[in-house]
Amino acid sequence: GTTNPLAFEAFLQGRAGFEQFDEVGLREGAKHYARARSIDPQYAAAYAGEARCRMNLAIVRKQRLEALDIARRGYALAPDAPATLAALCSSLSDCLRVDEARPYYDKAFKIAPNQLDIPVVYALHMARIAELDLARRLMASVTARDPLNHRVWLGDALLNYWSGHFDAALEIAEKIEQKMP
Repeated sequence: GTTNPLAFEAFLQGRAGFEQFDEVGLREGAKHYARARSIDPQYAAAYAGEARCRMNLAIVRKQRLEALDIARRGYALAPDAPATLAALCSSLSDCLRVDEARPYYDKAFKIAPNQLDIPVVYALHMARIAELDLARRLMASVTARDPLNHRVWLGDALLNYWSGHFDAALEIAEKIEQKMP
């Protein structure tokens, strides 16, 4: 442990990043853990936390790049198929290639706005790039069309989580847990 409150605060911020278990969270987690150990060089848990973040970053990054490669191959075979567009969009977003993803999202949304996966994935992408008003409108539209779809609920929970509405995200997650066997 540590007796330094600043080191402990940085450690807690590192843990919050780690628990997001996405590339952005893991990077932030590693940064905060490193800050914690720079404040208290004897804080072993901060070293362990940073190591875990860096290890998981390597795993997540490799898997995401593999998924992106597969999504690109599918898109090359069927560039106007909603499923291949949704997979490519999602993979690009997961690899944090938001500028590259935007035209594919726009194309997917024009081709298949009523296929629920497309607007849900598009809304989550918009949330990631801080277009929260558009993301909320898209998710509200999808939720209105299919209010009983647990995948829509999951998208709505993620949107609320990413936009900092943790209580709403938790409420939706609890609803999913109650309704799903």
